[in-house]
Amino acid sequence: MEFQQIRYFLEICKYRSFVRAAENCFISPQGISMSMQRLESELQYTLFIRRGKELRLTEHAKFLLPIAEQIIYNIDACERYFHIGKHLNQRVPFVLSSGAFEEFAETPIRTFEAKYPHIYLDLRNESDLGAEIAVKSKVVELALCPAPIDSELFDAVNVCSSNFAIYVQKKHPLAKLPSVRVKDLIGSPLTIMHGYTKSYSSLLSEAENAGVELWVENRADSMRVLFELADHEAQVGIATMALQPMAAAFSKRNLVAIPFQEESLQWRLHLIKRKGEQLSPDAELLYDVLISHLEKQENN
Repeated sequence: MEFQQIRYFLEICKYRSFVRAAENCFISPQGISMSMQRLESELQYTLFIRRGKELRLTEHAKFLLPIAEQIIYNIDACERYFHIGKHLNQRVPFVLSSGAFEEFAETPIRTFEAKYPHIYLDLRNESDLGAEIAVKSKVVELALCPAPIDSELFDAVNVCSSNFAIYVQKKHPLAKLPSVRVKDLIGSPLTIMHGYTKSYSSLLSEAENAGVELWVENRADSMRVLFELADHEAQVGIATMALQPMAAAFSKRNLVAIPFQEESLQWRLHLIKRKGEQLSPDAELLYDVLISHLEKQENN
């Protein structure tokens, strides 16, 4: 499996089109198609199925997708690191839980990288609980993590909030509702992020309070997979309202987001650090950029 093949594979998954993926990769549709044929031959599995104008991912492609994303992420991180010649003492590891980059962190991260090009920002994706553990164990100094936050262990700043929602096909029966309660999900196969997320525990707690039993069909390892299953397997995906643009990009606007009515199903993102501890100089610079971005948002 070649690096460029993985790039092509991800672009095809993103656009659900060989033509659009080829345009974005500056290659002919024939070239990208032949590259995928070679990849399928090497793997000995079919990755894409054409049904008229629709391009669908096979189960093998869905398995490969999050792995390919991680490969590209790691390669890009290495290229960026060695291209700008960073030293290990000029490195700030920063953990983001699911949805944090899309909802809040993208702009301040780009600002930090432009303002301090001599500091390598080592971005890491972790589950909600994994983000807390990384800060608590001093693997990182800063993380963006959803509530609830243990105030005895962490200093936390609330940077944004959003409702949790279900993501369903427009033709799904639940799509007709302006909002849903947990009890509305009875009998529907659910796709959620894996069990290390606070949204999962909040959902189960709310279901227990309502006296209902939920049918969790799949636990996804990435938001992309969650939206893929909601779009093509007619399952009910559960994520935050903040991720509507991502869902639309993956599904070509075939999915709709319907917020939960329960107040407990709120997604509140916090910037956390260890309680009472002083940040290193480089981490302090990152913290200042993040807080500055928050203040600009509040002023607007």
